[in-house]
Amino acid sequence: GGRFLWGGVMLQSMQSISESWDRARQLEEQGSWDQARSLYEAILAREPLHVPARLRMSRFEQFAEVHYPS
Repeated sequence: GGRFLWGGVMLQSMQSISESWDRARQLEEQGSWDQARSLYEAILAREPLHVPARLRMSRFEQFAEVHYPS
């Protein structure tokens, strides 16, 4: 499969949603928030109704509102 770049994260185009999800969770646990968020965005680009990724993105937004109010 080919590769493509999404939000600075290189993904295999044939990489499964579950593999992307697992990697995003690992990145989050390691404190690599930007990379994890990029993977969640990539998951949602491929599967817009992926509820777990939507929930994680919601948590990122809540964090941003609390720590970086506009």
